[in-house]
Amino acid sequence: MRRPLVACAGAVVALAFVTGPASAGFILQTGVDYRLHDHPDGSAAKPFYGLRLDELIDATDDHDVFTFSFDTGGAETFLTLDEPVTPGTGFSIRIHGTVFGGLIENHDYVAGMSGLAEIDFRYEMAVPVDGDPDDLIVHEPTSPNIGTILFMGEVISLADKASGEGFTFRLGNESHDNGHRGFDGISGWGWLLHGTSNGYVQSSDWLFTLEIPTPGTAALMAIAMGLFGTTIFRRR
Repeated sequence: MRRPLVACAGAVVALAFVTGPASAGFILQTGVDYRLHDHPDGSAAKPFYGLRLDELIDATDDHDVFTFSFDTGGAETFLTLDEPVTPGTGFSIRIHGTVFGGLIENHDYVAGMSGLAEIDFRYEMAVPVDGDPDDLIVHEPTSPNIGTILFMGEVISLADKASGEGFTFRLGNESHDNGHRGFDGISGWGWLLHGTSNGYVQSSDWLFTLEIPTPGTAALMAIAMGLFGTTIFRRR
């Protein structure tokens, strides 16, 4: 069953995302499960996906492409933003739920090497981007950012990877609201290590979109939270 987008109570994050220069803003609320979806510009699509973990299992002698959809086959995947345990240390981002996917050949799932999987990953110390505060960023690891994927009966460890761009994960609409890889709304993207190997497998990364409330729903959220005396940032 689909989880509710709006919680009855909880703090509104002092951070307003904007879906584009001319569009209405919306607010990410802490403690709410926001539904995630496949990104339209994954390099291994089709099928579309929100998570790619190549060589997750060494299935063939070739480079094995593994992708996982957030929309297919009963998948339900969410992002939850939590307040920092220690004020000023950044927010916690949890990505969790059910995905569907597996080994890809000729742009289709391979029977016997695909199915439902469970993911649970947490980033710590997500902070607003300097000069672009409507995006959140996780800088190169200063604390454990780890999780797991349960796939084909095996629990496989996941960890974030520093990139040449100076961060491991970013959530938002890219610099100056340009949208990430052609998607005007909110995207999440970042690099991952998996399994026991310390090396990075090309390609292993998040690439998903985040479902946002309609403008009417966002306004109701703002009004409701305003009753609790919460300060809300206006759109830019």
